Amino acid sequence: MFVKFTANFIASAQTNFKFVVQALCFASKLLKYVKFTYLVVR
Repeated sequence: MFVKFTANFIASAQTNFKFVVQALCFASKLLKYVKFTYLVVR
């Protein structure tokens, strides 16, 4: 029971980590795009 719970927890943690990394990459791209747009508009 405990081992199964731990395995599920680790699997979900890995999935969450991948999601967080993707979100951070997307956020940095968005930030660069906003800066670029700001410079062009200004």
